[in-house]
Amino acid sequence: MQRRFVISVTEAEAIRLYHILLDKDKDEALAFLEEHARKSLHDFLEGG
Repeated sequence: MQRRFVISVTEAEAIRLYHILLDKDKDEALAFLEEHARKSLHDFLEGG
């Protein structure tokens, strides 16, 4: 079975992400990922 990586966000964060996608804002997208996924993705890839 494949492991899955999931980013859990609040409703406000989902709205922010939606606006980032609508605006195609690359800088804000990177900031969002660094804020919400960087540590947990690192842990996931290290087997944690």
